[in-house]
Amino acid sequence: LYHFFGFILIFTLFSCNREKTPSIVLSEDNMTEVLIDVHVVEAMARYSHLKDNNQRANMYFNYVLAKNDITLAQLDSSIAWYAKHPDSYIRVYDKVIPQLEKRLENIKLGNTTLPNKSINTIWERKNEYEITVLQNQNLSFRIEENASIRFFVNDEFLLKMQVACTNVPEELQLFMQIKMHYTDGSEALFEKRIVSTSPSLEQLLRVQSDPNKKITYIDGDLCYCPIKIESPIPTNIRIFNIDLVQITNK
Repeated sequence: LYHFFGFILIFTLFSCNREKTPSIVLSEDNMTEVLIDVHVVEAMARYSHLKDNNQRANMYFNYVLAKNDITLAQLDSSIAWYAKHPDSYIRVYDKVIPQLEKRLENIKLGNTTLPNKSINTIWERKNEYEITVLQNQNLSFRIEENASIRFFVNDEFLLKMQVACTNVPEELQLFMQIKMHYTDGSEALFEKRIVSTSPSLEQLLRVQSDPNKKITYIDGDLCYCPIKIESPIPTNIRIFNIDLVQITNK
């Protein structure tokens, strides 16, 4: 069991070839679901201190196999194949990581329902933004205090959105950004790379303000390219289901 969990921590790079995927190997979508379950089960095992309880650990392991309707042979073959094909391995984890982050954020937001915290959606966009030519072009936003929005010391902010990309070069990395501007004139910039492989993934950026400073306003970019592009790149980037949530510690 433990060598099964251990492969997640060790990523061995092998030369990539174009051989056809064997039928016994799980598809990228199926492998994504399996790895999500593996990480969740591993967390449960650690939380329950199961290193000395092989019976319980094996029960969790068998649950992963049964839930995904796969055999141990399929899993072993898939692990071996993906280890030899890093491009596929990375594509899978580009889907796994955001899903795990989303589950973690849901847990955190669930905890914010405690009496000493409040949640307020301060910016929401149901319409889509679309970029058809990429050339140092950003989608910026700015949030200031008004009759319904008040900033407090030690506020947290969670930016959520979905992104669908077409014809975006793999080497071109896109980022989402939040910048906090404080009353003393200082600033704090936070950013996170956008995973552009699947529009079903919710992109999340969670940040916390300085506990010793008061916010004047916040701004940022929904889609920012840090590389200077000399000539336009024809592409299509759709950004939708945008929410910016303020979490205040009372």
